[in-house]
Formats: sequence, structure tokens, C-alpha cells
Amino acid sequence: MAKRIFLIKQLIIDLSKSLWLRVLQIKFNKNINYKKGVMIIVGCIVVLLLMKVLFSRRVSVYNFSSTLPSVETFLSLNKTNDQLEMGGLLLKNKVTRFNLVNEKKLDTIKIHMAYKPGQKEIKIGIRGNETNPFVYKSLFFDPINSLTWEKTYYSNLVLYQKIKQFDSVPAFLSNIPTDKKIGIYQVDTNQLVPYIFTGKPVKNKTVIPSPIRGNVTAYVLVTGGDLKIKVTKQDMNMYDGNDVLNATLTLGGVKVGEMQIPDDGFADKSKSQTAPQVYSLNLANAKAGVYKIDLKFDSPSNDSVITNIEVNQAKVVIGGSILIWNNAPATFFTYSTKISANTTWAESIQNLKVDDKADLAIKDIKTKFAFDLAKTITDKYAPDLYKIYSPKGNINFGTGGYFSISPESYFDPAVIKATNLTVSTTQADIEKNYDFVLTTLAPAKEENYWLVSDLILNTAEFPLIEDKIFFSLEIPDLDKQGGSLEVGGLTVSLSTK
Repeated sequence: MAKRIFLIKQLIIDLSKSLWLRVLQIKFNKNINYKKGVMIIVGCIVVLLLMKVLFSRRVSVYNFSSTLPSVETFLSLNKTNDQLEMGGLLLKNKVTRFNLVNEKKLDTIKIHMAYKPGQKEIKIGIRGNETNPFVYKSLFFDPINSLTWEKTYYSNLVLYQKIKQFDSVPAFLSNIPTDKKIGIYQVDTNQLVPYIFTGKPVKNKTVIPSPIRGNVTAYVLVTGGDLKIKVTKQDMNMYDGNDVLNATLTLGGVKVGEMQIPDDGFADKSKSQTAPQVYSLNLANAKAGVYKIDLKFDSPSNDSVITNIEVNQAKVVIGGSILIWNNAPATFFTYSTKISANTTWAESIQNLKVDDKADLAIKDIKTKFAFDLAKTITDKYAPDLYKIYSPKGNINFGTGGYFSISPESYFDPAVIKATNLTVSTTQADIEKNYDFVLTTLAPAKEENYWLVSDLILNTAEFPLIEDKIFFSLEIPDLDKQGGSLEVGGLTVSLSTK
């Protein structure tokens, strides 16, 4: 169809050239018949009307620079309503970059774009300065957009169902089928927490009392209210140098809090000790989501131990591994089948007990032992956590996923068991391998052979450090899909708080 329209346009252009030549002949040649001249002029008028219809979205060729030119050099900004409007364009580069000058405290940025079909993915990146990485959002993703499945809408979420099972998105999230394959695209799983954990008691307290030497990464599930984290540090002062512990709290990769526990005042190897240092990191009215806590020591010698971590939430898990610095029993719970353990003390050579029945032998102090729990416990009921018991402690314990110190405190930081769909995903892949697709990408609308997409960007996702906003319009598979994209119009609207 698009090819036919192109050929019709070319025919009209050629016809218009021919008619205008005849008009010029009428002007300079007195011998041309009057009636014939009138017919030629009427023909020109008809051609002009046809051109107005077919070329209502004008297309100009512009090879955008890969640098960041000033927007005023090729775009017009209506400063009265904070709206930038670009006319028709023919994009021939995978990456198109431009920027806007901003002097206000923005809340949202709205993108409206009309374009011709044919591309697999169109996305736009945005950042608040020239050094930060772009935060990307898709405007269009054809493998999802072309699905003919049942669509259900709620807030900014769209649920595609191969076979309809749920009447609403909240109904799906509160009772996610465990036997179905789910794909997600452009979804911040933190926004799903209130729906997935609705009605489930999660506000309590979790304490990790075992002394831990070295860095710790933990994840906390918050459904609302204040988040309070208390960390206790004890410097051992067996080596020279300051012993500083830094704590960073993030949500969705964005830092929302931090604290530092300084050295206790003894920066030598005297083994002198003060009272344990207790510091708190609090976040009032915390948004629902999964918060990541990174506890990192500045000193390479790790000349301190974390003697206590207390969180006013019921769900807390540890990622990676921890070194238990205590000659006392310790217990861990995990869904991971792959675990590792080792010790550096001869007196701590021991057998770990799995589910109170199978032994995992730590035979020496030189080897980091890897275990496959699926082979150790063959009669495991899938929903059950593995329980790993260390009778002597003093071990470095880790998993391929997450673990907790009690079964009640365990949760999966992924929030939802799903697969992220990427640019390599095809529509055939989705239709064959998935039962549901959850996304925040609204389907593109069809308007007279054009596709139209709208996107709202929250400025909280990209700190605006400078007085400019930088944009990167990207078409990853442009070279595989004709080498160009015809854009009928692109509007960027800035909304203030």
C-alpha cells in the first residue's frame, strides 16, 4: 500500500510539472486556444488539491548530527506553552539527537510522534546532562503491537492474554498463574508490589544478628510507610588504617538515601576496641518497592565486623555471599539449587545439613566447595525453601540467587516471575512461548496510513542537573528495515510541577 501511494505521489508530481509548463506556454504564447488554457489551469488546481491531501504531512530530508546541536539551529520552540513541534522528517540515521533549554522545574515530558509503519522498535532516551547515561523508553515495539491477543488496561499497564483468564490487571497481579509463561516489556517491577503483595502482612521487623565480616548486599520489600535501617559496626583494629562503612540505599537503581559509619578513633593495629557504633538510615513515607542496601567498607583489610542489621520490615534477603565471623551455629533459607561454602579455620571444618537430612561436607580450608541441592535432595517439593544449617559457623556462604535467615523473611526481589522481552524478541517467539505479556507501552494508533504513539516521561527518573534536556531518538534496526523512517511529526511537551 505504501509503495502504491508513493507511486501515485510521483505521478502527481510529474503531472503537475507538465501542467505548469503548459501554464507558462499560455502566458508567453498568444496562439494557444483560450478554452484549452482554462482547462489546463483547472487541471493545475485539481493537482494542487490532490497534493494537499497526499502531502498533508510534509517530509523533509535531514541527516541529524550524532552530536548534540542547539535545538534553535533547526527546530522552533513555542515558549508560551512549552511545546516543541517538529515538522515532517525523513530519518536516515539510527540515532537522532537534540536538546531543549529548560528553565523550570519539570514534572513530566510528553512525546507525541506520527510515523510510517515498517520498523521493529523506536525508542527515545533522555538525560539531564551530557555525562549521565540516557534513560530509555520505547515509543513502539512491533512484536507486541502486532499481537491480536485480548488486551486489558489499568493505569499505565497493558496486559495481553493469549487466552483470556482475567478481567482486570489487578486480578492478574494478585493471583499470577505459576504454570504460565509471562513476558514483561518496559515494566518497573516496583510498581507491581502493591498489587502482588496486597493484603499480605509484610510490616514487621527483621534482625540479622550474626557478625558479618566484609561487604553485604541486602534487599528489602516495602509496601509503604517509613523504612528504618539500623546497622551496628565493631572495629577490630588488627591492621593500620581507618575503618569506614558506607551504606547506600537505592530504589530501581536510583539512590534514595545514604549514611557513613566512621572509624572508631583507633586507626592502628593495637586491637583496642570501643563500644559498637550504631547508626540509622531512615526514609520517611517510602514508596512501595524493593530497596537495595549496599554496605561497603572503605578499607581493603575489612578490619571491622557488622554485628547487627535491623530493618523494620518483614521481608529481607541477602544477595551474593556473606562471611559469618562467629563460632556459632547459623541457618540460611533459599530457593537456589546452587550454593557455595568454605572456611579458613581448621576448627570450622564441618558438614552442612540440608533440610535436616543430607550432609554437605566442607573437607578442608583451601577449597571453595560448590553444591547442587537439586542432586542432594531429590524428593524436594518445589514450593519449599531449602534449609541449610551450619553447626559451627565461621563460613563464607553464598548462593546463585538470594537467601534469608528465616523462612518468613524470604521473598524474591524480582517481584514477578517473568522474562524481559528484548529487541531480539519476535512476534512469533511471543505467540509460541508466552501466555501473558505485561507492558507499560500503549499500542500505537493508526491514522491514515500513519502510526501514532504517545509517551509520558517522569522527570524523577533522570535528575535535571543542567538547564538543558538531552534527547536521543533511536531506531535500532533501521538498516534492516529500509534504511529510513518517515516521520509526519514529533511533539515534545514540557509540564511543570
